[in-house]
Amino acid sequence: MIEVTIQRYIDEQCRYGRIYADEPQQDILTDLLTDLRHYCAARGLDFEYSATCSQMHDEAEALDQQL
Repeated sequence: MIEVTIQRYIDEQCRYGRIYADEPQQDILTDLLTDLRHYCAARGLDFEYSATCSQMHDEAEALDQQL
């Protein structure tokens, strides 16, 4: 699912003239996160809160996988 989401993001960026063909994946991820921060700011959402919750979810899922 995340691969499809990231590919759609890349496709949309290319549609608006951004060339991502040779961009390192880390740079694409950074751009995506930056755009998510802008999205949150424009809509009054707390990006940092969601990032913190996301980290806790990731850690809990990693523990579940170890069991």
